[in-house]
Amino acid sequence: MTDVPDVDVLVIGAGIAGATIARLLAEWGHSVLLLRGPGLRHRVAESLPPSINNILERTGIRAEVERAGFYAATGNTSWWTGPEVQVESYPEGMAGYHVERHEFDALLVSLAERAGAKVQRNRRAPTIDMTGGVVKHDGGVTKSRFVVGASGRTGLFARQRKRHWDTRYKTIGLGTTVRRRGGWEADPHHTLIEAYETGWAWSVPLAADRRFVSFMVDSAAVKEGIDVAYRTELDCSEQFRSLFAGCEFEEAPWGRDATLYHADEYAGANWMLVGDAASFVEPLSSFGVKKAMISAWTGAVVVNTCLKRPAMAEAAISLFNARETETWQDHTRRAAEYFAEAAEVFRTPFWTSRARPQEGLLYSRPGLEAALEELRRQQHVEFVLSKAVYTRPAAAICGREVKLVDRLVLPGLEHVEYMQGIHLPTLASMAPGHQDVGALYAAYAEDQDGAQLPQFLAALSLLVDKQILRLRL
Repeated sequence: MTDVPDVDVLVIGAGIAGATIARLLAEWGHSVLLLRGPGLRHRVAESLPPSINNILERTGIRAEVERAGFYAATGNTSWWTGPEVQVESYPEGMAGYHVERHEFDALLVSLAERAGAKVQRNRRAPTIDMTGGVVKHDGGVTKSRFVVGASGRTGLFARQRKRHWDTRYKTIGLGTTVRRRGGWEADPHHTLIEAYETGWAWSVPLAADRRFVSFMVDSAAVKEGIDVAYRTELDCSEQFRSLFAGCEFEEAPWGRDATLYHADEYAGANWMLVGDAASFVEPLSSFGVKKAMISAWTGAVVVNTCLKRPAMAEAAISLFNARETETWQDHTRRAAEYFAEAAEVFRTPFWTSRARPQEGLLYSRPGLEAALEELRRQQHVEFVLSKAVYTRPAAAICGREVKLVDRLVLPGLEHVEYMQGIHLPTLASMAPGHQDVGALYAAYAEDQDGAQLPQFLAALSLLVDKQILRLRL
């Protein structure tokens, strides 16, 4: 086995998170080796909402993604709480992308290679000695100043770290791509979602006559085999059965584990976990790709800081651990809310087990709802910042590095910056002096380059619930 030249960063896994962090660090002047595994065994599709464009801009690849010509995503059609259809179309001029993962991943890998990252195909799982950052792989032995684990659920690197598996339930995803000449009686650019007694289904369009169709079910449902389970779930659904029965399958249905987990720790002195290697959340929100890219961008800033400014390494790593924890908690809480809505209708074990909130979450739905109701009751309010709030130097992302800047410290939210994309310290600092929620929203949206109203209201409710903001009536 030959020695391969030492590198600044070695990335294990060339999916969305791995390819993104490798490209960014290579563009920023670091030597990077990206180990690319066998890739996805089956065709998988993802729906990327328009909000993905924010992180595409931030990571500098929006133009390349637009040029790739992926099928446009213009909204969602769902049957979540019964047979009544709910149609959500994105605002005019806003669109996302429906992508096949093997094509999207290949684009990201090619961009990483173009940026200067060395990409190596790896057939066997590498072995990692974290003591010295030494990795044995198909090409030899490489010593790296920083090792990034980005191998997703397989967790080639994550196996050396502790993972917490969600023991409330086990889920398996069943999927395949189907065709029908002439298409379907549904918006050809909408993601379709249906909840039914024993699971939930979603479908991503890839062309007018092609759709990826997936079912999320209890793991016990596949005891008689994947093909039988897939067809059984199709029969159990109502809308999907009507739409997709009799379609041509492009490949035999396949299944993969979709049980939730998160890491005990996401980064250390010379290592990091990004994307699905760090945590796996319910795919309900279609934010899986966005989550992976944000994790990779944040990780790239932190690694860059550690390599260039060792004195800031500890603060940068703490920031990354806090951000990844926030992300997992936020997605987990929101998924439980969606499940609770369906559980009110179906009342089956599949739904009631998933509707139970995860212990240890930062906030709960009842608290937010009570605070939001209080805001709605008042025609005019004055927000008063709690006297317990204070300012201190804290780690923050400034361009490509983590730096210490003066920021508000919010009691009960000391290590939390964002909720559903809303920057809590900024919102807390802007609220005093406003006597109208609408005016506060407009001011925040202008200052922060846009924000969705539901997410803004949830974040404002959290600040009220935590008594960081009090209402002077």
